[in-house]
Amino acid sequence: MKPSTFLSLPFTKSLSLFFFSFLCASFLSAQPDSYQVRRDKLIEKTNKDLIIMVNSGGQDFYSESSQNVNFYYLTGISTADAVLVVDGKNGKSAIYRRARPWGPPEEAPAGIELKATEDLAKDLPRLMAGSPVIWMEMGQLKLLEQAGFSLNRLEAIRNITPLINAMRPLKDELETGRIKKAAHITALGLVEAMKATEPGMNEKDIELILDYTWKKLGSTGIGFGSIIGSGPNSTIIHYSTNTRTMQPGDLLVTDVGVEVDYYTADITRTFPVSGKFTKEQKEIYDIVLRTQKAAIEAMKPGNSVNDVHKAITRNLNQGLYELGLITDTTQAWQNSIWIIHGWGHHIGLAVHDVSGITVPGKPEVLEPGMIYTVEPGLYFPEKHLERDFTRMRNVTEEQWKAFLEKVEPLFKKYVNIGVRIEDDVLITPSGNEIITGEVPKEIADIEALMKQKSKFN
Repeated sequence: MKPSTFLSLPFTKSLSLFFFSFLCASFLSAQPDSYQVRRDKLIEKTNKDLIIMVNSGGQDFYSESSQNVNFYYLTGISTADAVLVVDGKNGKSAIYRRARPWGPPEEAPAGIELKATEDLAKDLPRLMAGSPVIWMEMGQLKLLEQAGFSLNRLEAIRNITPLINAMRPLKDELETGRIKKAAHITALGLVEAMKATEPGMNEKDIELILDYTWKKLGSTGIGFGSIIGSGPNSTIIHYSTNTRTMQPGDLLVTDVGVEVDYYTADITRTFPVSGKFTKEQKEIYDIVLRTQKAAIEAMKPGNSVNDVHKAITRNLNQGLYELGLITDTTQAWQNSIWIIHGWGHHIGLAVHDVSGITVPGKPEVLEPGMIYTVEPGLYFPEKHLERDFTRMRNVTEEQWKAFLEKVEPLFKKYVNIGVRIEDDVLITPSGNEIITGEVPKEIADIEALMKQKSKFN
């Protein structure tokens, strides 16, 4: 029998390889558990008091899965009605849950002791008696009553939600990896949908193509109801019916995102149902795309969300002015005629994820680890200019009539055109990373993709 390759090496090289392998294994095993790290941070933020959290009815309660995502954020466990108790004094964590009636025994997560639900009744009074302050989500006080705690002592209760909200915007590697995977799956589904889209299909057909592709690729759910809006529906921000038959010349707005282990992506693409943009569609699309690129350029550490907002407002209105759809970029009321929604939001355990405590006059500053959507849009519903802008924007009748005289004839060219382009952007130490770039958004690239044959047609 030949000696092993390892033993046949010179002794010094064998020894080096041995220690290299040992160090690698030690390093991997020494990596801190993400959930333990979050609990430890929270222990410090709560001055080592008692933390209690129930996996139901939380701040970000999901009715479909009964999952309180704050509970999941601290444990990585999705067992319904389980209770997390963190004793800040000794840093120990326990989860009380009903044991599985079948299958192998559950493995305890790192740093957490698994206990039976029945043990909670005897442990909780003792733990509460030893802690001057109890940190909970405010919707879960019923648990304390059940444990014999008098709600006359409400001064001893603190709301833990703002503390967790301040932590969640900064994603660690585990969270970033899940969001990137969700973005990848969402993107591949959108690519398939873009190839398949053609006149005569129903919006529901596109939704079904997306659902099928995502499930095949391993998604664990959708982060929100899919928006598939064609023609006039492309101008409705939160359209969700998805039942219209698409016509030649329509634009289609698809605003979608899947979940991977409760972490969601959020991507919007706008593309022509017939596979080719019209002149007017290109004009609006170019403005939105140019604006989005300028906004992403501003997504850097140290910049504030106001810097991004200013970039979007400035670029959208400059493009609208060039088309004659506004007459003066210096008038505040004109700057809000066509811009009808915000530019973005955090994503993570919710599609509109939480942010820290906001201070008036101090906009949020971008930090490495944040993941934001950037989603400018322009919309031209048929009756938009019939709205009472004189009342809503404090504009005089004379100003409004003068505006309509110049703008209304041009507006008619763009009726039923809605364009939104949305990417998910990770803030990095040196700038940012677009994690949804697998879906084309340049006009030429979209038109080239839609020429490709789809397995769904």
